[in-house]
Amino acid sequence: MASNTPSRAVKETIEPALLQSASTSQTPSSSSQKRRAAQSRAQKIECMLDQLEEVRWSLPKFLEEFFLLEETKKSTVVPVERSDRHKRVVNSMFNGATPPRMFSLMESLYKNAHTVNFRTNDKESRSLPPASRCDENGRFTSHRV
Repeated sequence: MASNTPSRAVKETIEPALLQSASTSQTPSSSSQKRRAAQSRAQKIECMLDQLEEVRWSLPKFLEEFFLLEETKKSTVVPVERSDRHKRVVNSMFNGATPPRMFSLMESLYKNAHTVNFRTNDKESRSLPPASRCDENGRFTSHRV
């Protein structure tokens, strides 16, 4: 009958490692887990895009679903159900608790929109006002006429 306990050789290898990690003030779990190498911004973006591709969503689709408040079901408008975690993330984002601030995101979206060559038949997107400018205090001012 096979035993569920580790073999003596494995046990003798693991126990000294645990004792050593305890003496260096590391927890056993942190010493047994390999630390992942730091990722660059570009690598993190690629990772997130891979995740979106895995669930077959585009970035705009994800953002639309993420911020969706209501939907129509059987000709009735109903609130979208959000998990507690989803609610916390959205609330943190809008109340300024989580950087970057919403203002910075909106400004980046606006500036990026001016670097895109829109389709010639895209009448809505071509109606953007001139590219952003900042006032003497560094505030976004392109919406002012």
